[in-house]
Formats: sequence, structure tokens, C-alpha cells
Amino acid sequence: MKNGFATDTIAVQVNALAIKDTHGLTLVDVGTSKGIYDTVGNFLENFTKAGYTTDEVKRIVLTHLHFDHFGYLFDQKGNTIFPNAEIILSEDEYNFWNNGTPNLSNVHTDQGTKDFFISSAKTVIKNMKKDFTVKKDGQEVAPGLNMIAAPGHTPGHFAIEGNGFVYLADTFVHPWLHLSNPDLTSKADVDPKSVVASRKRILDKVAKDNILVAGSHTNFPGFGRISKNGKGYDWNEIPFKWK
Repeated sequence: MKNGFATDTIAVQVNALAIKDTHGLTLVDVGTSKGIYDTVGNFLENFTKAGYTTDEVKRIVLTHLHFDHFGYLFDQKGNTIFPNAEIILSEDEYNFWNNGTPNLSNVHTDQGTKDFFISSAKTVIKNMKKDFTVKKDGQEVAPGLNMIAAPGHTPGHFAIEGNGFVYLADTFVHPWLHLSNPDLTSKADVDPKSVVASRKRILDKVAKDNILVAGSHTNFPGFGRISKNGKGYDWNEIPFKWK
């Protein structure tokens, strides 16, 4: 164990969040589509197993436009999978991927991967047409949920704050590294310096206030609390209770 995460077997999990309340069903991100990696692509199957239908989703909040977060927004023909859902994303995120060729000079991957980041984001933007809403820092992205700008991983990446809860999204990608060493970054980060600043600002807040959190790449069930540990942080998992 290291900072609350097992290190004997390491895998990056990809989560999406469903929130059902009196305002209807909200999705925060929609997983990774099949065919990207052998171990992903189960979001829609798990979504329906949980008893939900695609028609009942009222809104989809996209924390950023990376392929592992918008995989089930559209099918391979560009048709919407959630026909009644409003799509919400950051204005900065939309502008970054939509204008010309995004600058990925600080992304430390091969050119093919960079090209895929760009082409997949542009394809999603094309498929959205004009059926989306852009938001700014502090604005409400869903009833009771507000955007917390967390630029760096992408320019418009954001976390989400509700009543006693923060969804961290990709505030950290590799928790066993980024919690114990918050100055470390990911090879997919567009602006590494901003990543570190955003991470420390948000994690300091949720640790100080002992806020319930979840994240895109925390281990199932993905909910816990953050506490300070020297210059780093610990993850305190909340066990899942089956009903």
C-alpha cells in the first residue's frame, strides 16, 4: 500500500458518474468506447445493468475532451446514444480543441497518440453540432453542481462541486504517484505546471474540509476522502456496501 492505494497490482481505472435526484439523471463523463483497449468499453453495459435507460438521461457533463471520457456520447456513425440529454462542457475546453490544431507540445506521447487525441475530440465536437452548452468557472453545470476550473490536464478540464461532495475528474490520473508526489505529472498533460497548481489547490481544499470525493481514475468504488500527508496526500477509501 502507498498513500491508500495498493501497489502490488497497478491499473488505471476509468470511471463515469451517474447522479439521480429530483432533477433527473445526470451523467458526468460517459466512459471509453470499445476497441481502444481490451480492458475498457464496459460503461454502457454497466449503465444498463444498473437499471438505467439511455432515454432518461437529462444531461451529460463532460469534464474534458479526452477519449476515455466521451466514449459513449455517440455511436460509430455519429448518432447520439442519449437522445434527450443536454451536453455541457467548459468553454475553454471547447475553444482549445475546436480552433485549428491544438498545441500538444508538452504532451509526451508519440505523434500517433497526439493525432488521436486531436481527431477524436474534433469528431465529438462535429457530432455535437450546436446541441451543447458551454460553462465557465463557478457556473452551475447541473442542478446543485458547480464547475471548479482545474486547467492543466487540458486547458478546460474541471472538477465539480456539490453539497459536501467534489468530483475530482482527472485532478490526478495515477493516484499512487500523484498523491504521494503531487509535483509529478502525466504524459497526457497539456500544461504540466498548471496541473500541479490545480491539483494542490483542489486537494488542499477537500482535505482541509474533509469533503467526500470521487475521481475518474480512483479504484472501484471510487469514493473516499483526501487527507494531507507531509507534502503529499493520502486516499481514505470508503468501502462499498451492496444492498
